Amino acid sequence: MYEISKIKSNTTPIDNIIDYGQLNQYLEGKYQVMITCFDKICLGEYADGSFKLEALPAFNTIQSMRLFNAEMELYLWRAAADDGFGQADYLTGRIRKDEPGEDCPVVEAEQILIGSKKGEGATDDYMVIKEDRGFELKVPKAWCPREISDRSRLILRSRNYLQEWDNGQLSYCDHRFVSIEQKEV
Repeated sequence: MYEISKIKSNTTPIDNIIDYGQLNQYLEGKYQVMITCFDKICLGEYADGSFKLEALPAFNTIQSMRLFNAEMELYLWRAAADDGFGQADYLTGRIRKDEPGEDCPVVEAEQILIGSKKGEGATDDYMVIKEDRGFELKVPKAWCPREISDRSRLILRSRNYLQEWDNGQLSYCDHRFVSIEQKEV
């Protein structure tokens, strides 16, 4: 059963991001990265103004991007075009920062990522994890300090934010990624 705890959290909207270089003004430190494109998911890291991904996708192919660590997440998505037809040529989104406090109710959750076996196509820095039915992810080797198996998997930790409605009921209003880490399941 999930437990509700409280933290202090705030969000800052971001708009009109048209290239990777604009992200530097919002980020300090080290982050895990998940970039979603139409044809792939790219996982890696960001630190000191640089991405460490096997291949950085062209900016105009990105559908969403999350850079996250224990303290914050920068989440961007491609909005609809201003005229309502197609997609915008920029990303929009928000930064969510957390710190100790008791302003906001949250629920922590963990999801098991695809990949219970090692696949083919590893490089010096990346490995492939896969399922028998054909799904696979290419992940940084640093995220997998132990052998991947049915019992030792990559876990996506997320934080889900709750908001109280006028009738006193709590409802989910936002979520963010906190980490991807290997864990015994």
